[in-house]
Amino acid sequence: MNRKTIAMFAMLLACFVSVSFSQEPGGEKNAVGDAFSKDRAPAVTGSAPQLVREGNKLLLDDKADLALAKYDLAKTLAPEAREIEFAEGLSHFKLGDYAAARQNFSQVAGSAGDGLADDALYSRGTCDHAEALASGDEPEQAMGKLEGAMRTYREVLARNPNHVAARDANFKAASMWRQIKKQMEQQEQKQDGDSDEENKEDQEKQDGEEQDQEKSDDEKQQDEQQESEDKEGEDQESSESEQNKKDQEEQEQSKSDKDKKSEEEKSEQQQAQQSEEEKVSQEQAERQLREMLEELKDRQKARRKPVERVPAPRGGKDW
Repeated sequence: MNRKTIAMFAMLLACFVSVSFSQEPGGEKNAVGDAFSKDRAPAVTGSAPQLVREGNKLLLDDKADLALAKYDLAKTLAPEAREIEFAEGLSHFKLGDYAAARQNFSQVAGSAGDGLADDALYSRGTCDHAEALASGDEPEQAMGKLEGAMRTYREVLARNPNHVAARDANFKAASMWRQIKKQMEQQEQKQDGDSDEENKEDQEKQDGEEQDQEKSDDEKQQDEQQESEDKEGEDQESSESEQNKKDQEEQEQSKSDKDKKSEEEKSEQQQAQQSEEEKVSQEQAERQLREMLEELKDRQKARRKPVERVPAPRGGKDW
Protein backbone atom coordinates (compact mmCIF):
# COMPACT_ATOMS: atom_id res chain seq x y z
CA MET A 1 0.00 0.00 0.00
CA ASN A 2 1.58 3.33 -1.09
CA ARG A 3 1.64 6.63 0.83
CA LYS A 4 -1.34 8.11 -0.96
CA THR A 5 -3.50 5.11 -0.09
CA ILE A 6 -2.36 5.18 3.54
CA ALA A 7 -3.11 8.90 3.80
CA MET A 8 -6.55 8.33 2.29
CA PHE A 9 -7.23 5.50 4.70
CA ALA A 10 -6.11 7.59 7.69
CA MET A 11 -8.51 10.31 6.59
CA LEU A 12 -11.36 7.81 6.42
CA LEU A 13 -10.53 6.36 9.81
CA ALA A 14 -10.41 9.81 11.36
CA CYS A 15 -13.86 10.51 9.97
CA PHE A 16 -15.15 7.21 11.32
CA VAL A 17 -13.74 7.73 14.78
CA SER A 18 -15.13 11.25 14.96
CA VAL A 19 -18.56 10.05 13.85
CA SER A 20 -18.72 6.96 16.02
CA PHE A 21 -17.77 8.45 19.32
CA SER A 22 -18.77 12.13 19.32
CA GLN A 23 -21.85 14.19 20.05
CA GLU A 24 -23.52 16.32 17.38
CA PRO A 25 -23.74 20.11 17.99
CA GLY A 26 -27.26 19.96 19.35
CA GLY A 27 -26.19 17.63 22.13
CA GLU A 28 -28.12 14.71 20.59
CA LYS A 29 -26.47 11.37 20.13
CA ASN A 30 -25.49 10.33 16.57
CA ALA A 31 -26.44 7.13 14.80
CA VAL A 32 -23.90 5.07 16.72
CA GLY A 33 -25.36 6.22 20.01
CA ASP A 34 -28.84 5.43 18.73
CA ALA A 35 -27.84 1.97 17.57
CA PHE A 36 -26.24 1.11 20.88
CA SER A 37 -28.79 2.93 23.11
CA LYS A 38 -30.16 1.16 26.13
CA ASP A 39 -33.72 1.87 25.03
CA ARG A 40 -33.39 -0.05 21.72
CA ALA A 41 -31.11 -2.95 22.68
CA PRO A 42 -30.44 -3.21 26.38
CA ALA A 43 -29.00 -6.68 25.97
CA VAL A 44 -26.08 -5.49 23.77
CA THR A 45 -25.40 -2.07 25.17
CA GLY A 46 -22.37 -3.08 27.07
CA SER A 47 -20.67 -5.37 24.49
CA ALA A 48 -21.24 -4.02 20.94
CA PRO A 49 -19.66 -0.59 21.50
CA GLN A 50 -16.81 -2.27 23.34
CA LEU A 51 -16.21 -4.61 20.39
CA VAL A 52 -16.27 -1.61 18.03
CA ARG A 53 -13.75 0.26 20.19
CA GLU A 54 -11.51 -2.78 20.30
CA GLY A 55 -11.82 -3.11 16.55
CA ASN A 56 -10.96 0.58 16.06
CA LYS A 57 -7.81 0.16 18.17
CA LEU A 58 -6.74 -2.86 16.17
CA LEU A 59 -7.43 -1.00 12.94
CA LEU A 60 -5.22 1.90 14.05
CA ASP A 61 -2.49 -0.63 14.89
CA ASP A 62 -2.56 -1.97 11.30
CA LYS A 63 -4.31 -5.17 12.34
CA ALA A 64 -7.23 -4.85 9.95
CA ASP A 65 -7.99 -8.57 9.84
CA LEU A 66 -8.38 -8.76 13.65
CA ALA A 67 -10.39 -5.55 13.63
CA LEU A 68 -12.72 -7.02 11.01
CA ALA A 69 -13.34 -10.01 13.29
CA LYS A 70 -14.31 -7.64 16.10
CA TYR A 71 -16.66 -5.73 13.82
CA ASP A 72 -18.29 -8.97 12.65
CA LEU A 73 -19.00 -9.90 16.29
CA ALA A 74 -20.37 -6.44 16.99
CA LYS A 75 -22.56 -6.68 13.91
CA THR A 76 -24.17 -9.86 15.20
CA LEU A 77 -25.08 -7.98 18.32
CA ALA A 78 -26.22 -4.79 16.53
CA PRO A 79 -27.05 -5.61 12.90
CA GLU A 80 -28.80 -2.27 12.33
CA ALA A 81 -25.76 -0.16 13.31
CA ARG A 82 -24.57 1.57 10.13
CA GLU A 83 -21.36 2.56 11.87
CA ILE A 84 -20.32 -1.10 12.12
CA GLU A 85 -20.95 -1.52 8.37
CA PHE A 86 -18.84 1.56 7.78
CA ALA A 87 -16.08 0.20 10.04
CA GLU A 88 -16.07 -3.07 8.15
CA GLY A 89 -15.66 -1.10 4.93
CA LEU A 90 -12.60 0.60 6.44
CA SER A 91 -11.14 -2.78 7.36
CA HIS A 92 -11.69 -4.18 3.88
CA PHE A 93 -10.22 -1.00 2.40
CA LYS A 94 -7.05 -1.32 4.45
CA LEU A 95 -6.74 -4.99 3.51
CA GLY A 96 -6.87 -3.96 -0.17
CA ASP A 97 -10.24 -5.60 -0.81
CA TYR A 98 -11.74 -2.56 -2.52
CA ALA A 99 -14.72 -4.44 -3.94
CA ALA A 100 -15.89 -5.54 -0.45
CA ALA A 101 -15.19 -2.08 0.96
CA ARG A 102 -17.21 -0.46 -1.85
CA GLN A 103 -20.14 -2.73 -1.01
CA ASN A 104 -20.00 -1.76 2.70
CA PHE A 105 -19.81 1.96 1.91
CA SER A 106 -22.63 1.75 -0.66
CA GLN A 107 -24.98 0.24 1.94
CA VAL A 108 -24.25 3.07 4.36
CA ALA A 109 -24.39 5.80 1.69
CA GLY A 110 -27.84 4.70 0.63
CA SER A 111 -29.31 6.45 3.64
CA ALA A 112 -28.67 9.99 2.51
CA GLY A 113 -29.25 12.90 4.79
CA ASP A 114 -26.55 12.71 7.48
CA GLY A 115 -22.81 13.06 7.80
CA LEU A 116 -22.19 9.30 7.97
CA ALA A 117 -23.92 8.80 4.60
CA ASP A 118 -21.78 11.58 3.08
CA ASP A 119 -18.63 10.01 4.53
CA ALA A 120 -19.66 6.60 3.19
CA LEU A 121 -20.26 8.03 -0.27
CA TYR A 122 -16.90 9.78 -0.14
CA SER A 123 -15.30 6.50 1.00
CA ARG A 124 -16.85 4.69 -1.95
CA GLY A 125 -15.13 7.21 -4.21
CA THR A 126 -11.83 6.50 -2.46
CA CYS A 127 -12.14 2.84 -3.49
CA ASP A 128 -12.08 3.90 -7.15
CA HIS A 129 -9.29 6.34 -6.35
CA ALA A 130 -7.19 3.62 -4.68
CA GLU A 131 -7.74 1.23 -7.57
CA ALA A 132 -6.55 3.96 -9.94
CA LEU A 133 -3.39 4.36 -7.87
CA ALA A 134 -2.85 0.60 -8.09
CA SER A 135 -3.25 0.65 -11.91
CA GLY A 136 -0.06 2.49 -12.71
CA ASP A 137 0.92 0.07 -15.47
CA GLU A 138 -2.52 0.46 -17.13
CA PRO A 139 -3.05 4.20 -17.61
CA GLU A 140 -6.36 3.89 -19.45
CA GLN A 141 -7.84 1.81 -16.63
CA ALA A 142 -6.43 4.27 -14.07
CA MET A 143 -8.06 7.18 -15.88
CA GLY A 144 -11.41 5.36 -15.90
CA LYS A 145 -11.20 4.74 -12.15
CA LEU A 146 -10.25 8.37 -11.52
CA GLU A 147 -13.21 9.56 -13.54
CA GLY A 148 -15.51 7.35 -11.41
CA ALA A 149 -13.93 8.67 -8.22
CA MET A 150 -14.37 12.30 -9.32
CA ARG A 151 -18.05 11.72 -10.12
CA THR A 152 -18.54 10.36 -6.59
CA TYR A 153 -16.60 13.24 -4.99
CA ARG A 154 -18.73 15.77 -6.89
CA GLU A 155 -21.86 13.97 -5.70
CA VAL A 156 -20.64 14.32 -2.12
CA LEU A 157 -19.90 18.02 -2.69
CA ALA A 158 -23.37 18.47 -4.19
CA ARG A 159 -24.81 17.16 -0.91
CA ASN A 160 -22.32 18.88 1.31
CA PRO A 161 -20.23 21.67 -0.28
CA ASN A 162 -18.23 21.92 2.95
CA HIS A 163 -16.94 18.34 2.79
CA VAL A 164 -13.22 19.15 2.87
CA ALA A 165 -11.99 15.57 2.30
CA ALA A 166 -14.13 15.17 -0.84
CA ARG A 167 -12.99 18.54 -2.20
CA ASP A 168 -9.28 17.75 -1.65
CA ALA A 169 -9.63 14.22 -3.05
CA ASN A 170 -11.43 15.53 -6.14
CA PHE A 171 -8.63 18.02 -6.75
CA LYS A 172 -5.98 15.30 -6.41
CA ALA A 173 -7.90 12.91 -8.65
CA ALA A 174 -8.25 15.58 -11.35
CA SER A 175 -4.56 16.45 -11.10
CA MET A 176 -3.62 12.79 -11.38
CA TRP A 177 -5.98 12.34 -14.35
CA ARG A 178 -4.36 15.26 -16.20
CA GLN A 179 -0.89 13.91 -15.42
CA ILE A 180 -1.71 10.45 -16.74
CA LYS A 181 -3.34 11.92 -19.85
CA LYS A 182 -0.26 14.03 -20.50
CA GLN A 183 1.97 11.02 -20.06
CA MET A 184 -0.19 9.02 -22.45
CA GLU A 185 -0.04 11.80 -25.04
CA GLN A 186 3.72 12.03 -24.65
CA GLN A 187 3.98 8.28 -24.91
CA GLU A 188 1.79 8.33 -27.99
CA GLN A 189 3.91 11.08 -29.54
CA LYS A 190 7.02 9.15 -28.68
CA GLN A 191 5.56 6.02 -30.22
CA ASP A 192 4.59 8.01 -33.29
CA GLY A 193 8.09 9.46 -33.35
CA ASP A 194 9.61 6.05 -32.81
CA SER A 195 7.30 4.69 -35.48
CA ASP A 196 8.32 7.49 -37.83
CA GLU A 197 11.95 6.88 -36.93
CA GLU A 198 11.49 3.16 -37.44
CA ASN A 199 9.74 3.84 -40.72
CA LYS A 200 12.56 6.16 -41.66
CA GLU A 201 15.13 3.60 -40.63
CA ASP A 202 13.19 0.91 -42.47
CA GLN A 203 12.99 3.13 -45.53
CA GLU A 204 16.68 3.96 -45.29
CA LYS A 205 17.42 0.29 -44.79
CA GLN A 206 15.23 -0.59 -47.76
CA ASP A 207 16.85 2.12 -49.85
CA GLY A 208 20.25 0.88 -48.74
CA GLU A 209 19.31 -2.67 -49.61
CA GLU A 210 18.01 -1.53 -52.99
CA GLN A 211 21.20 0.43 -53.58
CA ASP A 212 23.24 -2.54 -52.49
CA GLN A 213 21.15 -4.74 -54.77
CA GLU A 214 21.58 -2.31 -57.65
CA LYS A 215 25.26 -2.08 -56.89
CA SER A 216 25.43 -5.83 -56.64
CA ASP A 217 23.55 -6.15 -59.91
CA ASP A 218 25.86 -3.60 -61.52
CA GLU A 219 28.89 -5.36 -60.15
CA LYS A 220 27.45 -8.68 -61.24
CA GLN A 221 26.74 -7.27 -64.69
CA GLN A 222 30.22 -5.77 -64.82
CA ASP A 223 31.69 -9.06 -63.67
CA GLU A 224 29.67 -10.93 -66.28
CA GLN A 225 30.69 -8.39 -68.91
CA GLN A 226 34.30 -8.59 -67.80
CA GLU A 227 34.07 -12.35 -67.73
CA SER A 228 32.55 -12.30 -71.21
CA GLU A 229 35.27 -9.95 -72.41
CA ASP A 230 37.89 -12.08 -70.75
CA LYS A 231 36.39 -15.15 -72.36
CA GLU A 232 36.26 -13.42 -75.72
CA GLY A 233 39.82 -12.31 -75.17
CA GLU A 234 40.82 -15.81 -74.23
CA ASP A 235 38.97 -17.18 -77.25
CA GLN A 236 40.57 -14.56 -79.42
CA GLU A 237 43.97 -15.27 -77.91
CA SER A 238 43.33 -18.96 -78.32
CA SER A 239 42.22 -18.40 -81.90
CA GLU A 240 45.19 -16.16 -82.53
CA SER A 241 47.43 -18.67 -80.85
CA GLU A 242 46.03 -21.45 -82.98
CA GLN A 243 46.29 -19.26 -86.05
CA ASN A 244 49.83 -18.30 -85.09
CA LYS A 245 50.62 -21.92 -84.47
CA LYS A 246 49.07 -22.83 -87.78
CA ASP A 247 50.92 -20.02 -89.52
CA GLN A 248 54.11 -21.07 -87.81
CA GLU A 249 53.53 -24.64 -88.85
CA GLU A 250 52.81 -23.46 -92.38
CA GLN A 251 55.90 -21.28 -92.28
CA GLU A 252 57.93 -24.13 -90.93
CA GLN A 253 56.43 -26.44 -93.53
CA SER A 254 57.06 -23.85 -96.20
CA LYS A 255 60.56 -23.36 -94.91
CA SER A 256 61.00 -27.09 -94.78
CA ASP A 257 59.71 -27.37 -98.32
CA LYS A 258 61.95 -24.52 -99.39
CA ASP A 259 64.88 -26.03 -97.57
CA LYS A 260 64.11 -29.39 -99.13
CA LYS A 261 63.75 -27.80 -102.53
CA SER A 262 66.86 -25.81 -101.95
CA GLU A 263 68.71 -28.91 -100.91
CA GLU A 264 67.36 -30.71 -103.95
CA GLU A 265 68.40 -27.83 -106.15
CA LYS A 266 71.74 -27.70 -104.40
CA SER A 267 72.11 -31.42 -104.84
CA GLU A 268 71.16 -31.11 -108.48
CA GLN A 269 73.62 -28.25 -108.87
CA GLN A 270 76.25 -30.26 -107.12
CA GLN A 271 75.46 -33.23 -109.26
CA ALA A 272 75.50 -31.02 -112.36
CA GLN A 273 78.74 -29.40 -111.24
CA GLN A 274 80.20 -32.76 -110.43
CA SER A 275 79.07 -34.02 -113.78
CA GLU A 276 80.52 -30.94 -115.42
CA GLU A 277 83.69 -31.33 -113.48
CA GLU A 278 83.81 -34.95 -114.40
CA LYS A 279 83.21 -34.00 -118.02
CA VAL A 280 85.93 -31.36 -117.86
CA SER A 281 88.24 -33.70 -116.11
CA GLN A 282 87.64 -36.33 -118.81
CA GLU A 283 88.22 -33.77 -121.52
CA GLN A 284 91.38 -32.61 -119.79
CA ALA A 285 92.47 -36.19 -119.41
CA GLU A 286 91.80 -36.87 -123.07
CA ARG A 287 93.59 -33.65 -124.05
CA GLN A 288 96.52 -34.46 -121.88
CA LEU A 289 96.54 -37.93 -123.29
CA ARG A 290 96.55 -36.51 -126.79
CA GLU A 291 99.28 -34.09 -125.81
CA MET A 292 101.28 -36.93 -124.33
CA LEU A 293 100.80 -38.99 -127.47
CA GLU A 294 101.88 -36.07 -129.65
CA GLU A 295 104.88 -35.47 -127.45
CA LEU A 296 105.70 -39.15 -127.62
CA LYS A 297 105.49 -39.03 -131.41
CA ASP A 298 107.72 -36.01 -131.47
CA ARG A 299 110.32 -37.77 -129.36
CA GLN A 300 110.28 -40.77 -131.58
CA LYS A 301 110.87 -38.55 -134.61
CA ALA A 302 113.68 -36.88 -132.82
CA ARG A 303 115.46 -40.10 -132.23
CA ARG A 304 115.30 -41.04 -135.87
CA LYS A 305 116.99 -37.74 -137.07
CA PRO A 306 120.84 -37.94 -137.25
CA VAL A 307 122.80 -35.98 -134.85
CA GLU A 308 125.06 -33.32 -136.35
CA ARG A 309 128.42 -33.01 -134.90
CA VAL A 310 129.47 -29.69 -133.81
CA PRO A 311 133.03 -28.84 -134.69
CA ALA A 312 135.27 -28.09 -131.86
CA PRO A 313 136.60 -24.57 -131.70
CA ARG A 314 140.04 -23.88 -132.67
CA GLY A 315 142.79 -22.88 -130.51
CA GLY A 316 140.92 -22.98 -127.37
CA LYS A 317 139.42 -25.18 -124.99
CA ASP A 318 135.86 -26.28 -125.36
CA TRP A 319 134.68 -25.42 -121.94
